[in-house]
Amino acid sequence: MRLVKVAQSRIAEVLGPGDIAIDATTGNGVDTAFLARTVGTEGLVYGFDIQQKAICATGELLCTLGLKNRALLIMENHADMAHHIHRRHRTRIRAIMFNLGYLPGADPAIVTRTGSTLIALEKACKLLAPGGRIAVLAYTGHPGGQSETDEVRAMANSLPDNYTVTVERPSNTLKSPPELIVIDRLA
Repeated sequence: MRLVKVAQSRIAEVLGPGDIAIDATTGNGVDTAFLARTVGTEGLVYGFDIQQKAICATGELLCTLGLKNRALLIMENHADMAHHIHRRHRTRIRAIMFNLGYLPGADPAIVTRTGSTLIALEKACKLLAPGGRIAVLAYTGHPGGQSETDEVRAMANSLPDNYTVTVERPSNTLKSPPELIVIDRLA
């Protein structure tokens, strides 16, 4: 099973109808659509990306799937996500997804950066409700990708005791395998 599907299945274990979720890197909208389907008509997904192309692609996918009213798309760096989360939602975030790297089909020079990713992850941990989960799919094959992955894993492993961390890597990948870093908030 591809790690994208593994990440989604891990998020589906804690996310349901009426919940609030964040897609910290909307990309082409696959995770945003998954989250929007999962939270249902009473829930909401906040989707962030720095590229207009990503926001447009995600918006088009949501419209095609009839999910547009379940998501709020914001062209902003994920490090600034906390500024855009409505006050009444800040204690209700059940799931946050990150896909690190670059937007498939776009300029591969535009990538997530370790500094802003670590800030975003720190803010995500603070926004996450008890019982919530963060899934970080980190790609290592592009310049800076392995370093970013290593820093994210180290940051996750340094979280307080009320967080648990698991890391999954595909066993059948020979070169530059992605990693799925899952962070659960216990209390």
